[in-house]
Amino acid sequence: MPAAAEPFRLPKGWLARFGQRAVVIPLAVGVLLLALSGWLFFRPSSFADRAVLTSAVIDDVDEGAVSDAADGLPRWDVYAVVHYKVGSDRVQSRLTVGRCQVTCLFSCRKGDTVQVGYDPRNIHWVVIAEGGHVPKGPGIRWGVVLLAVTGLGFVAAGLINASLP
Repeated sequence: MPAAAEPFRLPKGWLARFGQRAVVIPLAVGVLLLALSGWLFFRPSSFADRAVLTSAVIDDVDEGAVSDAADGLPRWDVYAVVHYKVGSDRVQSRLTVGRCQVTCLFSCRKGDTVQVGYDPRNIHWVVIAEGGHVPKGPGIRWGVVLLAVTGLGFVAAGLINASLP
């Protein structure tokens, strides 16, 4: 009669090694990085889901500082100060209306009316509404993906350190 297969057993002292710095620190860092990447990933889409659309009037337009990229081309942001109604209150906020490289094709002027979306939880958080809806952000945010992969690497390192004899 064949011998019964021996059940899987963790190495001796495996649980005790969870208290060691080589295990706890990578696990803690990994879990924190994963939690942060999850929060960063879902934050813009939850804003877009609860945003309230309204019309806003541009009070002022200004350009941010010019920065040179690795390719040597100048880049800068264009900002607008807008006001809009929330209930009976007049709210004023500053928002990015565009990013420019070498030349700028944005034609926002003082007095123009634009459609914006604001967060009812924080009425000063406002973005330009494109095509009648608030954008959810870029499809894949590579910084968030890199943060999550780094977090997974730290978790794996902690688990590997815990299983070493």
